[in-house]
Amino acid sequence: MNTWDTPIPPLLYNTSADPHFLCAIDPGKRICGLSIWRVAMPGNDSEFHASMLWAGKVESPSGNPADMAYLVATEPTYRTRLSYVSTVPTVFVVEVPQKYSIQRKKLHGVDALENVIDELRERLRKCLVAAFKPRIWKGNVPKKVHHRRLRSVLTPDELKAVAANADHNVWDAIGLGLFATGRTRRGGVVYRRN
Repeated sequence: MNTWDTPIPPLLYNTSADPHFLCAIDPGKRICGLSIWRVAMPGNDSEFHASMLWAGKVESPSGNPADMAYLVATEPTYRTRLSYVSTVPTVFVVEVPQKYSIQRKKLHGVDALENVIDELRERLRKCLVAAFKPRIWKGNVPKKVHHRRLRSVLTPDELKAVAANADHNVWDAIGLGLFATGRTRRGGVVYRRN
């Protein structure tokens, strides 16, 4: 099942309770933010649980969409092996751009980004993929506020798993992962259970 064009609600991307991995991707032409999560539903009386294993960026100096897609598709395998995990992520969550009705020349940056996403779509065609537009998962919350909210949600171990050189791309990938796993609502607001 591939849901590139049909966004799916958080927590519903996987109907199985089997443990798996999720890779959240904030794509870019030269830099992509990634966050990798272990997702499990440990038992009948236990709640859904997701913990972040790693967050960092992947860089492609060439700016070639095919090169970037290759790096993004292979980095999770490398990172999960570093975590002594025998499988690769089975679910990918990708931010896709929102096009607004503005002059065509201003869409050049979005078009370049869509080239990267098209290459990712090809590389991940056999994987379960959920695509979210920024307005769905992030809203219009200012970056500083949003990233501060994300930091407050992460555990001490998860904060240690964030690369030292993390930039806004990485924090967006973390936010997308938190949203997709149901740990936060739109805008990084903490999800409170009754």
